[in-house]
Amino acid sequence: MPELFRCLLWPYFAAWLLVLVNTASHAQPFAVQPNQLVWSQINASAFRQMNRFKSSVKVAIVDGAIDIDHPNLNRYIGRNAKEIPFNNVDDDANGYVDDISGWDFADNDNNVRPPGNNYGQTLHGTRVTDVFLQTLNQLIPDDSGIVSILPLKAHSDEKRNNYVTAGYQAIAYAIAQHADVIVCSWAGTLITAEEKNILRKADSAGIVIVAAAGNYYFHQEQYPGAYSPVICVSAVDAGNRKNKYADYGSYVDVSAPGDSIATISGRGVARDHFESGTSTAVPVIAAIVVAIRATGYKGSTEEIDRLLKNSATPVDEWNLPFAGKLGAGIPNAGRVCGLLKGKDTVRLRLQPFGYIPFDLLSTGSPIVVRAAARYPHYRLQLRPAKQNFAGSPLLIRWYRDGIVKENYFGKKELLQTVQIEADSFHVFATSAMIPKKQYLYYQAETIDSSSYYCSGIAMIKDSAGIIEDGSAGADYTARNDCKWLVEVPPGKRLKFEFTEFDVEPKNDQVYIFNGYETNAPILAIFSGNKLPPVIRSGGNQALIWFVSNDSIQASGWKLKFTAVDQ
Repeated sequence: MPELFRCLLWPYFAAWLLVLVNTASHAQPFAVQPNQLVWSQINASAFRQMNRFKSSVKVAIVDGAIDIDHPNLNRYIGRNAKEIPFNNVDDDANGYVDDISGWDFADNDNNVRPPGNNYGQTLHGTRVTDVFLQTLNQLIPDDSGIVSILPLKAHSDEKRNNYVTAGYQAIAYAIAQHADVIVCSWAGTLITAEEKNILRKADSAGIVIVAAAGNYYFHQEQYPGAYSPVICVSAVDAGNRKNKYADYGSYVDVSAPGDSIATISGRGVARDHFESGTSTAVPVIAAIVVAIRATGYKGSTEEIDRLLKNSATPVDEWNLPFAGKLGAGIPNAGRVCGLLKGKDTVRLRLQPFGYIPFDLLSTGSPIVVRAAARYPHYRLQLRPAKQNFAGSPLLIRWYRDGIVKENYFGKKELLQTVQIEADSFHVFATSAMIPKKQYLYYQAETIDSSSYYCSGIAMIKDSAGIIEDGSAGADYTARNDCKWLVEVPPGKRLKFEFTEFDVEPKNDQVYIFNGYETNAPILAIFSGNKLPPVIRSGGNQALIWFVSNDSIQASGWKLKFTAVDQ
């Protein structure tokens, strides 16, 4: 079945120097070397100081066409030593004839290269691979012999759309080829039971899959990323704000730079093309995962997830309307180094998602979880669930609106998900005899952003005033459904004059009704970014209704109202 829609990439230039003030304007970078800020955001230079990289890593990239002859990629492309090139025989008896360097599952042949007649329009997979290799080069000083890329094409040469039609077939092949990491810069809303089984099989084999949250602008689970234990990645810009097009949700594990990433524009080595979206964020995280594997670390996907989340720099502070929907934040490769060396000493956890190691717990000094946003609930669960211990080794004290509650927790309670209503919480050991190599996983419940700036209906009785979407200098949120009923004295009518107006064209709209409810006559409907004309009501009441969808958000609107004579 047609299964997944590849993440669309949306190129636009970024003003790199403005990151110091946490802004994200879009102008072509000149003064700063391309992608240098990306490496800074993930603290890549700190990981380069690791003194041992001893394990080779096979990386399957499941995508569209990949130019395996490209000078930026060629030396990393793996070769199937069990196949004799071009003898038209399935030498390794795996069902694929001459699968020397990957396979094209969409067209069922061994040519993963972009078609010559449409090269420039089929570079998605090549660019994903290039971003991955750029990031890896920043993490590992000399990556020679460390990485072998298995290119797997899952988009047909005959298609002119962005649908990946054979992604899960390619993942199954990567499992059979003993890949260590699988990179999937695509996403879709549908997944079958058989496809879930393929993902489970990968996890059982110790293979880490890194996948995109999607570029559909909204909060809806996208696969394979939303399926546990796949590591799902959303995208942020140079100022740690959610990329304009990136999906978000509680299924996201981490975020990564994915805004105006420099990559190749064609067959040349120059990286003078700029791409944005979760497709470019995925290879950044995949490179960190591969670098971890290259140290010889054999941990499971869940343990890799712990390294990424516990090292992450939270991004809620810059994304309050999306709090809890961008994962734990941006992984810090330098802190990953410390975690790999067993140096997790942080007692204040600011990430909305994370793992609290039992090894750090004490009876006197708690581990404190206090994320930037004010969350309605936290969910707690034991990880891993296999370890056996008796009693109730944890004391958890939580705080909400000045009220303090506490309880003791053991394995029986924590094998199920425990939910606490808390702004923050503290975790203590109940005795010195605490089980080791055990973690308390916590995840903040996402905030419903639809009511973050405005909600319900506001009643306004005055002769003059100002009404706005509520977001002040920030962008308004998704799924707004807000109303303002304005009433001036009898015998007067209302004059509305917009002083600011910027909403997503056609999809987000401001309605003005000539009366007190939505079945009253409509005076006007406005959308887009042009300042609307002055509007006058027919009576002394009018209803303003603002609705937005899950798509792009903008700066919003502001209007003045005054009572005028009939």
